[in-house]
Formats: sequence, structure tokens, C-alpha cells
Amino acid sequence: MPSGKSANDIAAAAKQKGADAEEDFLSFGEVGDVATGSTHAGVFSLPPGTYALACFEDGKIGGGGKGPVHATIGMVHQFTVT
Repeated sequence: MPSGKSANDIAAAAKQKGADAEEDFLSFGEVGDVATGSTHAGVFSLPPGTYALACFEDGKIGGGGKGPVHATIGMVHQFTVT
């Protein structure tokens, strides 16, 4: 995360720019599509700092078409690597 920014800033950017907001943030990797109700794990080697995991997909539960970008409805998690 850029200094002074938080997961709330990611959600706000996604509300403003939709999925294009993903381009505004440095990415260290990606976790592939995860089916509703399932779990997927990714392993990343990150230097110490503050990070966020955010979803910029816009599908509805069950695949029923487009919906809001998931980061705007809570699919953002901020964490710290020490």
C-alpha cells in the first residue's frame, strides 16, 4: 500500500473507476478465479510492509451476470508483513 493509504482507499477507487482502479495499485501477484463457496490459497514472498488483497471482479454470486466490483462490497483485506 502506498504510504498513508488503506484498504478503504482501494474500495473508494473501485467505486469511482470500477475494475480499472486495479491499475492504480502496485501488484505483487494474483490468485486465480475462486468458485463461490470454495477456498483457494496463494503463496507470495513479500518484503516487509503494508499490503491489501482486493478483488476487482464484478460478477454476481452464482454467475448471474455483472454486479459491483467486489472490492466495493467488502472483498478487500489489509495486512502487514513484518
